[in-house]
Amino acid sequence: MTAINEDLASKIASLFRMLGSNFEGERTNAVSRLHNLLCKNNISFNDLAILIENHRGEIEELKYSDADAAVIYQKGVEKGRAQARESGDGAFGVGGAPQWVKMALWCQERSTRLRPSEQQFIDDMAGRTQFREPTPKQAQWLISIFLKLGGKREASI
Repeated sequence: MTAINEDLASKIASLFRMLGSNFEGERTNAVSRLHNLLCKNNISFNDLAILIENHRGEIEELKYSDADAAVIYQKGVEKGRAQARESGDGAFGVGGAPQWVKMALWCQERSTRLRPSEQQFIDDMAGRTQFREPTPKQAQWLISIFLKLGGKREASI
């Protein structure tokens, strides 16, 4: 028996579904086209029966290919990154250690909701944390502003 590729399997399935039509002409046409397709690909109706018998008996409407899985995975990654940007995820690293630069920049993007003194502080921290950690007092204020703006105190994955 010739191997059945995805394209051929799709064509066979389409014609096979037409066998359930309420119109006799469609059923007759489907049998004829299915017979021609199978002959063209050196597959018999007996081969189809064997294929069905050897299956595990599960009915699956759709199997995902590796390409489909890669697309789904990439969309999930992109959605997760977008949610992380919105929630402030990544401001705390694994183990809960603050990522000061990320936190300051995240706050700076949303600083229009802050008092002027807080806005000035966040702008200052966005630059300073590029090169050094904040003092304990600055760190406390930065975290409080971060949480005030809706950031989450969760470790990034």
